[in-house]
Amino acid sequence: MNDIDKDMFNFSDKRVTFCSGGSTDLAAAIRVVRTQLLSAAGGARAGSQKVAVFMVEGRSLNDTAAVTEAILARRAGIHLLVVGVSESGTALSEWLGVASYPSNINVFAVPAYDQLPAIVNRLVTSVNNGTQVPLPHQPHPPPRACC
Repeated sequence: MNDIDKDMFNFSDKRVTFCSGGSTDLAAAIRVVRTQLLSAAGGARAGSQKVAVFMVEGRSLNDTAAVTEAILARRAGIHLLVVGVSESGTALSEWLGVASYPSNINVFAVPAYDQLPAIVNRLVTSVNNGTQVPLPHQPHPPPRACC
């Protein structure tokens, strides 16, 4: 995989549109990535590293469906990272369930959109190297039986 640079995560770019007040079907987004974008039918090369970064705000429509789709995506060899924006942090457990294990290093939580630039370097490092240092406020989840 070619290295990703921080300019790819330019959250102030005018082409990036943020909407609020809607609903997020994270399960559907993960399904599209797994079955279309990062599948052989979608042009993904066999043996290539597959990484998906999901940017979410709060909870999704159906957290159980999102986690189920995430399990299928991880089984398909897709490394899942979650960038979550939530002032209250109420969706953290869902984000931890979606992210690849160890999920505490694959979830990037910020309280507000204006905090996104602060995580760019860590996100780039994680995408390129598959590692990053967890934030102190992110709890370590219990071990998962799967993926």
